[in-house]
Amino acid sequence: MPATEPVLADRLLLVSVLTIGDHVLELSETVLVRPGQRTWVQGSSFFVQSPNGQTRRVEGVVHPFCRG
Repeated sequence: MPATEPVLADRLLLVSVLTIGDHVLELSETVLVRPGQRTWVQGSSFFVQSPNGQTRRVEGVVHPFCRG
């Protein structure tokens, strides 16, 4: 299962699908990420943490990334 280290967003993002190495994570909903928030992936979950420490978890489905 994919996993990443926390990364600080430097711009406004709308996230619905992420590519992590040889995996694709398709989220159950589109997520708004604001500048200054930290994001990371652990297994089939996408995490968004605000500067005040509040963390949101969004579940998704992991698929193998097929290069063809």
